[in-house]
Amino acid sequence: EVGKGAVLADVLAGRQTVAEGVVTTQSANALAVRERVDMPIVAAVHGILFEGRPVRGAITDLMTRELRPEQDA
Repeated sequence: EVGKGAVLADVLAGRQTVAEGVVTTQSANALAVRERVDMPIVAAVHGILFEGRPVRGAITDLMTRELRPEQDA
């Protein structure tokens, strides 16, 4: 639903069950920030869920990132 433009708070308010990944996204993003680890997918999902970032913009940014090795030396 969020991918279709719905606001997370509205989606959660209309559910009687836990939305998987919401709490995990918060935890993963906090860990990445704390440890200074670049986790672009986590950051994008966090931006969409908690910062009102448009889905299309987040995907475009991910797909147009400069290529680099998975592990920096």
